[in-house]
Amino acid sequence: MRLGEIFFGGGIGRAAKGQTVGPRGWEPANKVGFGIALGVVAVTIVLLLATVAGLVPRYTQRPAQLTDGPYVIVRGQDTVRMSGDMVLYSRAGKTMVNVNGTNLVEPAWDNGTYAYDIADRREYKVAPETLDASVSQNIVAWRDGNRIVIKNFFNGSETALPVKGARPVYRPEIEGDRLVWADHRNDQDPQDGLFQTDIYMYNFTTLTEARLTTQANASWKGQPYIRGDMVVWADAKNGSAIHAYYISNGTEVSLTSGDSNKYTPKASSRAVAWLDDRKDRGQGQLDLYCLDIQTMNETRVTAGRTVESFDIWGGRIVWSDTTRKEAPGNSGDIRVFDLAKNATSVYFASQWSQYSPAIWGDRIVWVDGSKAGGELFIMRKADTRFLGMDLMTLLFILSVAAIAGAALGVFRLMRLKDDEEREDYERKAQQRKRGKGPRPS
Repeated sequence: MRLGEIFFGGGIGRAAKGQTVGPRGWEPANKVGFGIALGVVAVTIVLLLATVAGLVPRYTQRPAQLTDGPYVIVRGQDTVRMSGDMVLYSRAGKTMVNVNGTNLVEPAWDNGTYAYDIADRREYKVAPETLDASVSQNIVAWRDGNRIVIKNFFNGSETALPVKGARPVYRPEIEGDRLVWADHRNDQDPQDGLFQTDIYMYNFTTLTEARLTTQANASWKGQPYIRGDMVVWADAKNGSAIHAYYISNGTEVSLTSGDSNKYTPKASSRAVAWLDDRKDRGQGQLDLYCLDIQTMNETRVTAGRTVESFDIWGGRIVWSDTTRKEAPGNSGDIRVFDLAKNATSVYFASQWSQYSPAIWGDRIVWVDGSKAGGELFIMRKADTRFLGMDLMTLLFILSVAAIAGAALGVFRLMRLKDDEEREDYERKAQQRKRGKGPRPS
């Protein structure tokens, strides 16, 4: 059997019985066997694309600048927040304004909290003060004494959350239709020095308020953070511990042990991260730790490095590392820890300060100190889309096509063998009828 017969059903150089030979010597009507050729081509493409995918850098190396102005972007933990296309930040400093329609300018203070829309490249002024605020898409929540203000900066509507009690509230965190905060209302003796606070949640859909911390201990509970079904916070009883509340079943659990001080917990769908002083008690050295909530394994992310601020998304933690100071003006690089790989890499570094990072999906924003006061920059994963599809999706489709083509080719080979045996049997039967061939024994 010739190679042409395998791939094209005997149509190269000759026509199979009852078939028509095409203009180039193969039968276009017999395309089933052609699957092997397509399979070979598909496998080749898959291998080439897989090779290219392995060579594509994980992140682009050219950050894009978002803001440009003569002001100072406030640095520190959670001074820059991101939700979807929205970046929330506070700034303080001077900006130049036009006076009376002339070309004269004079300095004017322009403090406040701002939101930047990455998609529309537009900046919104949320409030005239620098705030302890959080953002969920186009909704911002911040503390104003003993009340929490909610603002939609698209339409400018603003309302105060009906928090019960007259005691101060702290650290409002919003995601979707839920808001959590620390509340001082249950402190029966404000003079005892315990500073008792509890964690509360408000549901904007049901318009209901719920107390999440039900354990009977007069301790400080603060720095709440909400992500999906989980609310986490720091509890200062017996040192401090990271607690979590699962909204779906109403269960509160302690995620950590030990009497070290733990601060600013954050949660994602994969892990919980926080700052911890267990390796350097009382010396001001805070290391970054994370807990894989799928395996409940704890990992020390940093060792002997100075973490100024951090954020988390999925299994990736981004932070500002202020350890390196050999260059004038440098006090921070942006680093990323990948929980799946258990590895840390430098995300962006220069001779200038890089600080206050925030992460959302495949995008990371941070403040670059190369200009006076700092400017917001953003980088994202390299674009691996082709023909509108993610590269891995395309590889999967081509792999399925290759397997299907190979299967069709094998099926065609079996059919060809059956056809040859049948033709041989019929030829011998005709010979026997004419008395020219051997008779079966």
